[in-house]
Amino acid sequence: MEYLKNAPIRHKLSRLFVIIAAMIMAALAMISAGLHQISANDAEITGDHVPQALLANGMDTAIAQIDADLRALTMPSSSQTAARYTARIAENRAMIDKAVTSLKATDLDANEAGFVGDFAKGWTSYATAAEQVQALAAQAHMAEAQGLIQQNEELAQGIDSSLDKLIDYQRGHITQATTAANQAYWFSLITGLGALAGLIAVLVWSYRLLERLVARPVAEVTQALTRLGAGDRTAQVDHADSADELGDLARAFGALRDQLATADAAKAAQVDLIVRTLGVALADLKSGNLAARIEGGLEGPFAQLRDDFNTMAAELGKVIGAVTSAADNVRTGSTEIRAASDDLAHRTEAQAAQLETAATAMRNVTAMVDDSAAKAEAVRHTIEETALAASDGGQVVTEAVAAMDGIARSSQTINQIIDLIDGIAFQTNLLALNAGVEAARAGDAGKGFAVVATEVRALARRSADAARDIKGLIGESTGQVAAGVQLVTRTGEALEAIIARIGNVRGLVAGIAEATADQSDSVKKVYETVGSLDRMTQQNAAMVEESTAAARTLASEADALGNLVARFRAGSSGPAHRAPAVVAVPSAGPAPLPAPTPVAAPAPRALPAPAAIPAPRKVSVAGGGGSGMEDWSEF
Repeated sequence: MEYLKNAPIRHKLSRLFVIIAAMIMAALAMISAGLHQISANDAEITGDHVPQALLANGMDTAIAQIDADLRALTMPSSSQTAARYTARIAENRAMIDKAVTSLKATDLDANEAGFVGDFAKGWTSYATAAEQVQALAAQAHMAEAQGLIQQNEELAQGIDSSLDKLIDYQRGHITQATTAANQAYWFSLITGLGALAGLIAVLVWSYRLLERLVARPVAEVTQALTRLGAGDRTAQVDHADSADELGDLARAFGALRDQLATADAAKAAQVDLIVRTLGVALADLKSGNLAARIEGGLEGPFAQLRDDFNTMAAELGKVIGAVTSAADNVRTGSTEIRAASDDLAHRTEAQAAQLETAATAMRNVTAMVDDSAAKAEAVRHTIEETALAASDGGQVVTEAVAAMDGIARSSQTINQIIDLIDGIAFQTNLLALNAGVEAARAGDAGKGFAVVATEVRALARRSADAARDIKGLIGESTGQVAAGVQLVTRTGEALEAIIARIGNVRGLVAGIAEATADQSDSVKKVYETVGSLDRMTQQNAAMVEESTAAARTLASEADALGNLVARFRAGSSGPAHRAPAVVAVPSAGPAPLPAPTPVAAPAPRALPAPAAIPAPRKVSVAGGGGSGMEDWSEF
């Protein structure tokens, strides 16, 4: 936090952007890992364990069919029936050989290889015995063939046991893979929700941090500059110790304030010096000495003041002669001028006060509009970045939906295969039932065939049970995958809605920023116009005050003007007053300030400062004759 406080503003923004981007990338990585795990589990189920389980079930069914056909061959039957049994035995043997070859060609672990190896050994022995039974049956040695079948019963059970172990082993792997897929699904869901909550929290924290580190100090500096422009040389900015652009601005403000205070003090000293010099000369002039002059090395605008004073004193001597004849005319007109001037003064003062209030309000409005424009621009940039992040999140959700759809299609394919197995088991059960009925009809001769039918039905039930168990597991996995698809789809729809709303907000914010900029320009023009009106009104007020003072002076002094003229001495023997040396005054403008730290963002536009309003000239009214002559000269 201390680093962000002293870092440049562009570094503050870049660090916050990196934090937000890192959170988004971490969340996407965790979600992708969960989806990859789900896909891997699905591939393991559909590409390895389920095919092996299906092959084992098929071989179990084929062995049961071969056993039943061998027993049928040992029963009296027609040659066509025996040929059908023989063909079916050959077909099932070929299927089992192909299945064994397929199993051995797959990537088997140690347990699977052991089960398949045990089955292959038993199957070889069983196939040899089956060939012997077929040969005995073909030679009509039925009793020997039946005896050989009974001798190989234990061998058939061993083969069935190997297949059952392989099926149970694959079923356990399918259960484990399904559990892992469920865990990966919940991990992805919880991770996505946690990442969304964390992103919202980081955005809120970033907004508050920028407000505290940037917006608030800028507002304080703006207020301090306003006070400094109004003449308050005690304004302070509390961020001079900061190492960022705001610290540079605060230090520059302090340097400007100190230079303005120094310039004000120098001006005051110079004005005091000039006032003392002029005061001595005016005192002589007030005492009636029209020969008083100012001599000395006044320079610049003060030299013009000296010349004007000396010229005024010389011309005043000439004017005194003409004053007496004009006193009567002045007395008559002064009454009318005083009444008109009083009325005009009241109206002008009211208008000046109203315009001054309007100018102050317009200055405040201009500052607020500029601040609003800057904030609207910042909000627009933030909205654009948020829209890009939300768009990336929507793309990830779309890919997740596609992956979940692939899982659902694979589960549907497995269900179809399980349904096929279940149908085969059902048909086998029906065939065994028919065989049992036929054996019952045959009586004692069909007892062996009845036993075979019973075993076939048992095998069919086991196959159906295994198929139902697998179908139940696949159905549960399919339901959970479907629920995952719905949740991810809803998440995608929510992100699309967020993106759409962010787009609307971005458009609105852009409109607000543009409108605020236009308002700022308009308000500045109004502010300049009001400033011009205020200056003209102040000038009019000054002129009205001068006219009013002159009218009042004329009214009160016209009667005594004749007596006052006698007090003045127009001779050339008056003293000359030498002006003291004028102290050089430093420029009122600020010295070059330390260059602030360069920043990427443009500096805000400064408000146009109104022109200085001249103070109204006051005309002193006194009872003495000297004051009367000063007022008349000013008028």
